[in-house]
Amino acid sequence: MQRDMASLSIWSFLSVMADVILVIFVAAVAPIKLTVSEAGGFGNVFRSDWISSNLFVGLGVLSTAMACQHSAFIISSSLQNHTSGRWKLVTTSSISFAAILCAVMGLCGYFGFLDSTAGNILRNFSFRSVAANGARALLAITMFFTYPMESFVARHVLMMFVHQGDMDATHSDGVRDGGGILCLNRRRLWTLVIYGLALFPALFINDLGPVLSITGALGGSSIAYIAPGLVYLGVNGESFLDWCSKRLAQGKKAGSSASNRGGEVELPMAGDADQKIAEDEPAHVELPVAGEQRTMVSERPLDGPKPFWWYLGLFPLWCAIANKGSKGMSTKLALVAEDEIDSEDGIDVNVSDGDYQPSPSGFCMAIFFIIFGIVAGVAGIVSNVFVQYAASHVSY
Repeated sequence: MQRDMASLSIWSFLSVMADVILVIFVAAVAPIKLTVSEAGGFGNVFRSDWISSNLFVGLGVLSTAMACQHSAFIISSSLQNHTSGRWKLVTTSSISFAAILCAVMGLCGYFGFLDSTAGNILRNFSFRSVAANGARALLAITMFFTYPMESFVARHVLMMFVHQGDMDATHSDGVRDGGGILCLNRRRLWTLVIYGLALFPALFINDLGPVLSITGALGGSSIAYIAPGLVYLGVNGESFLDWCSKRLAQGKKAGSSASNRGGEVELPMAGDADQKIAEDEPAHVELPVAGEQRTMVSERPLDGPKPFWWYLGLFPLWCAIANKGSKGMSTKLALVAEDEIDSEDGIDVNVSDGDYQPSPSGFCMAIFFIIFGIVAGVAGIVSNVFVQYAASHVSY
């Protein structure tokens, strides 16, 4: 029911501590030495099990666990001293720490039980073990304290979709009536709706493995790979289109130079002794001013015939995404500027440590993430269907 995610900081800390203890338990108790020695040593394990046909099933689950973009802006705005340096420190340290925990849990868990490793590693330990039951209690604690943060993000998204971000039902005259039904205002009502949507399926589904793997293949691939790549191209749409224009201009210049070296040289007209053979110059690219809607102008090298690599690299699609994102950013920045002018207090956020300039490597990485996310999502769904079909066929 909280309004600010910063109110959940203590519960987040307790959840992380429970995770750390849980990982330490698995690493310490898993029978790694015995299991690996029976399998013929680490070398034999790596040779036989270094990759699995269910790779994309696990990748979807892991991607969902590591994806935090959905709450990034909410957490960022909750920082007391909001600077890009502090935000970089938070993201780098937290993601690195989470990656280490996942790696330790995955390696120790698998080396301890190999092919018999359960989707929930704690199911491999005896239910009569006091230590294992303590670890299960820690898992319940971390889930109990993690849920409110995920519910907070889900409520925020629904508020933006349904009520345009107005949590308090503010009217045009500035009066806030809270909305909602009976004694429940809009915030409480949506919180209970989200809680019910998560609770009732959990009461009837016993095995969460297929649920996590299928939702991970779709949601994890979308949130962890596809969405960040699309956002990067969209937010930096101007720079991406300009970069593509330069690449095309360089390609045309190289092609023209090669043609000239082949003997096809345009000679000056008769009677013009002062004329010189001009070198090819890159086409002029005129960038729009701030707030202007972008249009694909004919002067851009983006128009006209394209080389083969342009279509092979799906650049028409990437340019369409960047063009749409550029228009959206222009509209959004214009609205933000209007809000700053209309606001009496203005916006006081210290986030700039210098102008950020997107790089070609960033564009390439964004495109790679989009393609990889699509492949991972499709392969994850297909793998899940195959695994579930094989499991039901064996059971039958």
